Amino acid sequence: MDKLLEAEELAFLSELMAADGDESEGLSVQIPQASPLVPILTQAKSLNLVAEFEHHLLQFSVRLSVSEDMHPELVFDAPEIMEAGPTHRKWRFRPDASLKILDQHGNDSGLNVVDLADNSVSLQREEGDESLPDQMKLQLELPDSGHRVPLSARRVRELANGVAAYQLELQDSAQEDQLRWFLFSQHPARQNQARPPVQGDLLAPLESLDNS
Repeated sequence: MDKLLEAEELAFLSELMAADGDESEGLSVQIPQASPLVPILTQAKSLNLVAEFEHHLLQFSVRLSVSEDMHPELVFDAPEIMEAGPTHRKWRFRPDASLKILDQHGNDSGLNVVDLADNSVSLQREEGDESLPDQMKLQLELPDSGHRVPLSARRVRELANGVAAYQLELQDSAQEDQLRWFLFSQHPARQNQARPPVQGDLLAPLESLDNS
């Protein structure tokens, strides 16, 4: 069961997220107990809300739950953000400022994040041109919250200018939700920006990750 969200509803969800603090458990919105939607939603095999823009799609998995005061509520999980086109692919956050990425022991990794999706990352050394390892255990420190998301990175392609593309594996769904909420928090300010021109073949190698 799908419903299209307009920009105003998406802004409302963004405000909820900002006010909710820890987003790992999802956002919740209470609905009237007598609503005719309740019996319909309880029978649904799956429920998704889709926010569609000119260039992007945001898909929220939604589930019906019961609050502590026994009111029915809709719980929104972190959205999957896709770039629209002939084939949809993951939207990638390109940070304006450096994201702190640490080694598995919590020390500075000496790496810069070029772009980041919920299943892939492009990395570059801060200094030097030594080739990056095939596999790495890393921690991404999220701004503001300071949460560290453990990442297992497997190199899939060497790109131009010392950049390497990695496929990501996360420890569990909670870590995946943390990363997706972070990406969602960065998306609204960028949703009306035109997609930057692709230089060379920088992004093309990552498209295969989205279809795997």
